[in-house]
Amino acid sequence: MTPGFQVLSQLGENETRAWAGEFDQFLSALGEIVPTDESALPALSVVLFARDTDFAAYRPVNANGKRASHVGGFFVSRDAWSAIGLAERRAEAETRETVFHEGVHW
Repeated sequence: MTPGFQVLSQLGENETRAWAGEFDQFLSALGEIVPTDESALPALSVVLFARDTDFAAYRPVNANGKRASHVGGFFVSRDAWSAIGLAERRAEAETRETVFHEGVHW
């Protein structure tokens, strides 16, 4: 757990800590551009799946009742909690872009 968010991950400890550290740095930099009172934000959990197939069951459902296969990640927020869900992609840059994008929603 880092200040402001927690990470639940299927990845190994070192890889998970690396992603959490980068995400924390991104949020800190974002906070310099868009000042935010973190105490006003709902608690954030980042759920990082090791494979796209593991994440598939958690993708949002479209209007036809089918899982949106093109969704690389999602953000959901309620009064007391929020969550980001995504799968690690083959390209680290794609995973980084997705988690940073979802972090902006928070």
